[in-house]
Amino acid sequence: MARKLDSEEIVEAPTVSSETSQAIMQGRQKKGWTQVQLAKEISEKVTVVESYENGSAIAENRIIAAMEKALGCQLPRVAKKKKPKVKKGFIADDDWQIT
Repeated sequence: MARKLDSEEIVEAPTVSSETSQAIMQGRQKKGWTQVQLAKEISEKVTVVESYENGSAIAENRIIAAMEKALGCQLPRVAKKKKPKVKKGFIADDDWQIT
């Protein structure tokens, strides 16, 4: 899923990685649960579990954390992108003038 930031820039939302999908399936199967049982355990719809297992879901740390708790295992997560730090009082625009 993409969201439009301005007229030229489009940023893709990160989907669940194949490592995360595999880890969810393995954890669920190790517990002997169906997708329906995992969905009930984390209070989500079955379609959410399905989309995480097939890799089409947009990764949400809240849902991944709930799955980790229910399955009792650590799942790979999507790294957050860090915003560049700007020093206080620094003006990044070169077009300003003091009059």
